Amino acid sequence: MIDRPETPVGRRRQRWRVAIYGSFTVGIVALLAGVGIGFDLVGAIGYFLGVTVGGALCVYACVLGSVTISDERFAAIERRASHYTLLGLAYAGLATFPALFVLEAAGRFAFSEALETLLFAFSALFLVWGAVYTALRIRS
Repeated sequence: MIDRPETPVGRRRQRWRVAIYGSFTVGIVALLAGVGIGFDLVGAIGYFLGVTVGGALCVYACVLGSVTISDERFAAIERRASHYTLLGLAYAGLATFPALFVLEAAGRFAFSEALETLLFAFSALFLVWGAVYTALRIRS
């Protein structure tokens, strides 16, 4: 259940978050729609505009203005969402890729270029995560 902000500050924070994340969402949808219907340039322009507007709103709200976009509760939710997303990707990769390696060794499967790229992306993601985690552990 999503709780609705009851205070003027909470409503103001929600409006800014909707404006910022809505702008990013519109940009991403524009890119996907443009690519999907064959207008890659139009989609890229829509994406650029959405990200630029969202970034400008975020800079204004967080740096130049007196708006606080998030509080400790939002930060805790974002940490949990990131944690569960990474765990889900890790478990999916751990369950899938070793089986594909075995199938490839048995001659029943061949890695495509896209799947190989996905494997490298997964590997890079978790190497970066591990490096950041290690650096944070050392600092604490």
